[in-house]
Amino acid sequence: MQQEGLKKEVFIKRQVLKRGTNEDYSTTQDVHRSRTSVKFDSTTKGWTGGVHMGVLKALTISGSGSYSSHTTEGSQEITTEATTFHCPPRMKCWSEIWIPYLKLTGTCTIEASSICGMFKGNPCSYKMVWNSFKTPHGLRRIKVREYSGMPFVDYGHCYIDTWHQQVCPPNNAKGHKLDKNCRAVYAVMEGEQPYSEEHWFTSPIDPPPTITGYLAGEYLLGSKDQTYDPHRSSNRYRNGNDWTTYPGYPTLNISGWKHEKPKIIGVASVPGGGACYHLDTQEFFCPGEQGEAKYYTDRKRYYAKPKGAPEPTPEDIARFMKTGSSN
Repeated sequence: MQQEGLKKEVFIKRQVLKRGTNEDYSTTQDVHRSRTSVKFDSTTKGWTGGVHMGVLKALTISGSGSYSSHTTEGSQEITTEATTFHCPPRMKCWSEIWIPYLKLTGTCTIEASSICGMFKGNPCSYKMVWNSFKTPHGLRRIKVREYSGMPFVDYGHCYIDTWHQQVCPPNNAKGHKLDKNCRAVYAVMEGEQPYSEEHWFTSPIDPPPTITGYLAGEYLLGSKDQTYDPHRSSNRYRNGNDWTTYPGYPTLNISGWKHEKPKIIGVASVPGGGACYHLDTQEFFCPGEQGEAKYYTDRKRYYAKPKGAPEPTPEDIARFMKTGSSN
C-alpha cells in the first residue's frame, strides 16, 4: 500500500462547556463549572492509524497510518475536571475546550481483494482454466477464470466475474488503481485520551462609548466632563474629577475618530520646551521637540497624537506670526 503526496493540516475543534453573564457594574463574579464529559467525532476514509503528541503540551505532532478501504466514524470522550473562573462586571463569559486534530489527505494505491468462503484473493489477477460442472444434460466443460488465491471457487458461485470490471482498472493484472480522495482526521492523543486545553473568553454586554469630540489631549464622550485619555496606563475614563474604568472596554478604539486641523490662537512657552503655539483644541503644539511627542498640556505633559492627525504646518506658523491668524 502506498501513500503519495501526503499533506498534513492541523486544526482546532472547539466546544463550549459553560456560559455565564455578570450584569453587575462593579463586582466580579465567579462562574463554577462542574465535572463534564465531552464527546468529539473522528472520521476516517482511506487510512487507519493514530496521532500522538511528540512533546507534552506542544504541537509537535507526528502522524502515520496504513491504508484501509473503509470509511469509519466514531467518537472519543474526554472528562474535564471541575473548575471556577472569574467573570468581570458587565461581561458575558464562557469556557471552551479545544482539541487539536490532524488531517491527512493524499492519493492512495488501492489493491483489490475479495473473499469467497474460506479463500481470499485478487479478483483482478486470474488465468483461464478448463472446468467441468453439472447441468441437467450432464457434465459441461468450459474455460473459466481462476482468480489469484482462490483456486477452488466454483464458477459463478461468488459472482466475482460480474463486478470484475467495476473494481479492476483496465489492462492492470495486479488490480492497482489510485484513489485521490484518501482522507483521515485524528484527534491528537496525549497518552490514552485526546490532548485538550480549556480556554476562557469574555465579551462586553454594553456597546463601547461613543466619541463625540477632542479637547486637550482627551476624547469627549458626550461632554467635557466625560472623557477618555489614551495615554493613561489605567483608569482612562474621566467622570468629572474622578478617573475610572469602563466595564468591558479598558481601552477604547480611537482610530475611527477623524481629527480636524487645529488653529493657532497664540504663542507660549512651556516648561522645558522652546517656542510653542497655543491651539484652539486647548493644548500646545511644540514643533521643536524631538520625536513624535510634540503636544503639551499642564496635566498630561508631552504626548503624541495618532498618526495621520493633521498638525500646523510651517506655513501656518509663518502666517500666524505675520497676520495673527493661521487661516
